Amino acid sequence: MRDDPSLASDHWPRHARQWALVGPPLRPTPADVAIVHGEVAAWRAVHARAPRAAVLGVTPELVTMAWPAGAAVVAIERSAPVIAALRPTGAVAVQADWRALPIAAGALDVVVGDGVLSTLVFPAGYRALAAEVARALAPGGRLIVRLFAAPEPAEPLAAVAAALAA
Repeated sequence: MRDDPSLASDHWPRHARQWALVGPPLRPTPADVAIVHGEVAAWRAVHARAPRAAVLGVTPELVTMAWPAGAAVVAIERSAPVIAALRPTGAVAVQADWRALPIAAGALDVVVGDGVLSTLVFPAGYRALAAEVARALAPGGRLIVRLFAAPEPAEPLAAVAAALAA
């Protein structure tokens, strides 16, 4: 877990440096990005202006998607090495913890995250993120999050190990 103090080392910088080797489902697909784009467009249609948005993390597919003209987008990531490895050219990135956003209350219209809950300890990390996003979002704002789910039924560990070995 990203915020688990018991971890001896942080694997996120290495993961970011190898991002080009990562594929779905860990990396968002064009269909995933289209869903986010559609939600942002729906928000814009109601409010008739470009959104003020934050991307939790520096997922290139989200930071560089086709945001509406005039949108103010900031990527927020706690790890400077991850920002350095993944920040697309020209993107605004801020180093900060998602549970303490450097954003004024009600200053955001849209918050987007890809797999962000899988990086937090349950339930405390989830609660802290939810409270912080609720604080930062303006009335009528949208939280758009892609989550990972375990398959039903779960594969036996032995089957996963056999597939890996094959």
